[in-house]
Amino acid sequence: MKKAFLSLMIAALVLPLFADDAVVLPKGVFRLRAIPSYSMTDKAFDSDGEKQDTSTEGTITAISGAFELGVIDPVTLGFKWAPGYYAASDFTNPPAGLENMSYTGPADLEIGAKIQALGSQGFVKNDKIRLAFTPGVGIPLDSYDAEAEWDNYLAGDDFRAASTSGHQSLYFGLKADGDYQINEIFSVNLHGQAFYYLPSESLQFTTIATYWGAYKLAYAGYLASVPGDTVGAATYATATAEAYSPMTKTKTEYGIDTLYEFEPHAKIALGSAATLNLGLPFTYSYTMADTVTYNGASTDGETASLLTVGPNASVMAKVGPLPVEFMVQYVLPLLGKNNGATSTLSLQ
Repeated sequence: MKKAFLSLMIAALVLPLFADDAVVLPKGVFRLRAIPSYSMTDKAFDSDGEKQDTSTEGTITAISGAFELGVIDPVTLGFKWAPGYYAASDFTNPPAGLENMSYTGPADLEIGAKIQALGSQGFVKNDKIRLAFTPGVGIPLDSYDAEAEWDNYLAGDDFRAASTSGHQSLYFGLKADGDYQINEIFSVNLHGQAFYYLPSESLQFTTIATYWGAYKLAYAGYLASVPGDTVGAATYATATAEAYSPMTKTKTEYGIDTLYEFEPHAKIALGSAATLNLGLPFTYSYTMADTVTYNGASTDGETASLLTVGPNASVMAKVGPLPVEFMVQYVLPLLGKNNGATSTLSLQ
């Protein structure tokens, strides 16, 4: 299975679906977000930063969301599920044998508390500058079973070659946001975050595929030299496959994930009851190299990076007694290394 093809599927995990800022909600006020998104890709960035064709084109549809509640004026509790649930996937001309591969299931849930240290609702009052910090935890929701997926593959059913959880591991993180209000219309936002993932151990789909590939070759080779000895062929093939690709778990020690964002923003009044918001965030993600240990041997991976631009527009208005905002965003990859070049259209 080609790495480029897998990177096509997981690329959507690194694309933010909405910008972060240092705004907190007043005590007792809540905000609910619903975010459908549609991701498209047929290319990936290689280790030299060159954009290459992947082995197939693909699209992924996801349903995401977030819930925030003002606990006290300077503190907002948040639940963020974005990416949320990968509802559908479609791959054009996949590699032979992978025609029934899908990418569906839940991504990780983030829980955090945004604390405004400086700002109109902060512990220190300021009307032009906001500064907020968000400690939090990420919880993997996908229960991925590689052996069950392999059975689905053999049966000709839809199967998943990878988990929809980014790392299948609990993680901890810290986000920092700074906003500067230039005037009534224009502001700028700086955002940074770092996540640390606990090491994980799991049986990989590729391990099973490699094991049975070696088994089949060894079995056929033995029968070619000793026709009819199926018992001997099975014994020889099992020993060969165990030596070449034993069915043992792979341990991954992850590098720290970091992300930085700069967004100029404009807020324009549309009469007395509505506002138009325009943003142009530039987002750079950088993932430190991980270490993978399999069958007693450790291999250091490579760093990965991605620079995207995500122009967005939204309208805030009242629908009955509730303020409602409708937003559209298109995220376009600009530069990267060892990462998918996925474009994402999202509504919010």
